[in-house]
Amino acid sequence: LNFYQQADRNGVNGLDLWEWDDSGRRVGAHTRPLHMPILYIEPRAKVAAGQGFDLASRDDLLEAVLHAVSQGGIASRLVSDLSMVRSPDAAQPDLAQPDNSEPEAAQPDADQADPGQPDASQADAGQRDTSAGGGDAPAAAGPRYLLIGWPVFPFQYVPEEPLERINQASGVLIVAVDVQALLSPIESWCEEQGIYLSVVDAAENGEGKSELLSAGDRSRFRPEDAAGMRGGWRWAIQLPGRQWRVAMCPSAAYIERRRGFGAWWLLGVGLFGSVLLSLYVHALGGRTLATQRLIEERTRELREANRMLEEEIQRRENIEKGLRDSQALYYSLVENLPVHVLRKNREGRFTFANSSFCRLLGRPLGEILGKTDFDFYPPDLASKYRRDDRRVMESGRLFEDIEQYERDGALRYVQVMKSPVRDAAGDVVGVQAVFWDVTDQIIARRTLEQAKQAAEEASRSKSFFVANMSHEIRTPMNAILGMAQLLAQTPLTGEQRDYLQIIREAGETLLALINSILDFSKIEAGRLELESVEFSLREELGNTMKGLALRAHSKRLELAYRVDPAVPDALLGDPVRLRQVIVNLVDNAVKFTERGEVVVEVTAPRRLDGEVELQFTVRDTGIGIPPEKRESIFAAFEQADKSTTRRFGGTGLGLAICKRLVELMGGRIGVESTPGEGSTFSFTARFATVAEPRTQTPPADLRAYGGQRILVVDDNRTNRRIVQEMLAQWGLASEAAESGRTALEMAAASLREENPYDLILTDLLMPGMDGWELIRR
Repeated sequence: LNFYQQADRNGVNGLDLWEWDDSGRRVGAHTRPLHMPILYIEPRAKVAAGQGFDLASRDDLLEAVLHAVSQGGIASRLVSDLSMVRSPDAAQPDLAQPDNSEPEAAQPDADQADPGQPDASQADAGQRDTSAGGGDAPAAAGPRYLLIGWPVFPFQYVPEEPLERINQASGVLIVAVDVQALLSPIESWCEEQGIYLSVVDAAENGEGKSELLSAGDRSRFRPEDAAGMRGGWRWAIQLPGRQWRVAMCPSAAYIERRRGFGAWWLLGVGLFGSVLLSLYVHALGGRTLATQRLIEERTRELREANRMLEEEIQRRENIEKGLRDSQALYYSLVENLPVHVLRKNREGRFTFANSSFCRLLGRPLGEILGKTDFDFYPPDLASKYRRDDRRVMESGRLFEDIEQYERDGALRYVQVMKSPVRDAAGDVVGVQAVFWDVTDQIIARRTLEQAKQAAEEASRSKSFFVANMSHEIRTPMNAILGMAQLLAQTPLTGEQRDYLQIIREAGETLLALINSILDFSKIEAGRLELESVEFSLREELGNTMKGLALRAHSKRLELAYRVDPAVPDALLGDPVRLRQVIVNLVDNAVKFTERGEVVVEVTAPRRLDGEVELQFTVRDTGIGIPPEKRESIFAAFEQADKSTTRRFGGTGLGLAICKRLVELMGGRIGVESTPGEGSTFSFTARFATVAEPRTQTPPADLRAYGGQRILVVDDNRTNRRIVQEMLAQWGLASEAAESGRTALEMAAASLREENPYDLILTDLLMPGMDGWELIRR
């Protein structure tokens, strides 16, 4: 069976093993320990019928093949016939039986007998007397075919031992030479011409000798004496594993009839023909070698193809195993999921359902597969499921829904996820659904929503109440502060005045707290509305910073602000709420900064038609804010550190109010901070712009300094920059010095150049030489 499969893979289809029976009929090969069927045969047109013939059915052929394999190289063997190559239509003897017939010999003319030569008249072509002639005479005559075999071994490796060679050989390449057909023309010619010729086959292994050709009377001619006879020749033709010994001698009649140069010329031609015979035999061997190399090449190709086929089979087996493992993993997963999983084809029939879904329907899997939703659900519900399935298959997208149904008199809810099922080509072939019960979650969510709505309603009611009570709460507080201020104008003792100051400070703190709470309540209640009035940004910011300067200077902090020259000054908006945000941010910056500076900067990153977006930045060098607190500080009643409430005071509403006010002004607020180095709060706000002059007229008291030299002295670089930009907006050029000593040196240099400064603007509080000392010197 394996041989048949191998033959099919090598392109030999429908191979049939056969042999000849005793009556010469073709029958199937009998069972035997060893079979040697013919796989390829050439020329195919003449001997195609020999394909599949079992050489092991013939003892002589089996022996010849085993001899070649055991030799491990080219070997040859004579056999009597080749029955397997017989063609039914060929006009030749029946090769099923050995052909022992011999050609008829020609009778040469005996009148010209030579005493020193064999007499041609006594030649008997029909006799093959192997007993006459001594020890070199062959023991038998009549072998017809010379088999030349070359064994083929895997990877061209020839084993050492003969038995191993027989076991490991892949096959044998055999060339069959019809010896009788090859030598018959030569024999006929010798008989006609009266030439004695003998060709004897001798195997090198000493198996015996066979006479292949004998022309002339052997009683007058012995091959071993040919060399000593007149005109006699004797030579050997070497073949693989054997030798052909050729002896030739002309008869006396031949010599008498052909005296002269022509006779010898004919003899030379005969010898040349013998050489051609030898070359022909060797050519057959060369063709055998070429054919053997072709077989080896084809064998390597087949071996490589077989290796690739085995690799492909192994790859496919690995893929199939992977698919089986993947399928087993999939089924193991879906069978243990606490959800219902099902799959349907395009007709809506179930093709898969996990155990959870089977338990839900109360039916085994066998009663579900092949059915539709109409077999298990009411028509209206089944129709909805079918519509959802079609939507998924047509769109090719995931579908999610929360469906409700009634069971045991109660509403139940399930969350459904449906997705398309695609084949290897990407075509949608069905739909897969996963759903699970979410009744408890739906009830809990609705309960939470109701509670949230109740809480929000209560909060709005509270905020609405507080907002309505703002006037009633502020009125008595303003009366207390007003009376305290009037009382301070009356004659009081020092102790009474201290008590009154405490009352005023506590009242102002309480009023600020009430204002924050009321503002936050208004925002929460949605009752806070922004005004839209025209105002000057620089004037409003300047007045705001003046009110904060006293507290900053009391802590010896530098407080400065800068407005970019590109920022428009005339705006439409709510200056009160803008001031509230700036005051809150700057007040916090001063509160949490022990040394250094607080700087406010205004820029215009974007300008639109009739509108401008301004960015306000408040930068300090205070304690900073940890990263995890930067978002929570904008929530109500939150501070970066609870200990700051005890240390710095405050309610935690300031930044929450700022965030809501900035959002009402169409902006956003954020913070960047490094603990121990400071914080930078920035927010944006949108304002409408109004027409304004392109240049501003300087104040009346500065007009006289237009074109004159002005020196600005301040140890803070930000302050120097701000003052110089303000002077530049008024058309005044200026120079700057970072200390009193530098300013003094610059003033002295201006005097030496006879171009002194006309105006010096100096800070009073500077390290080293302060402003007072600079003015004095």
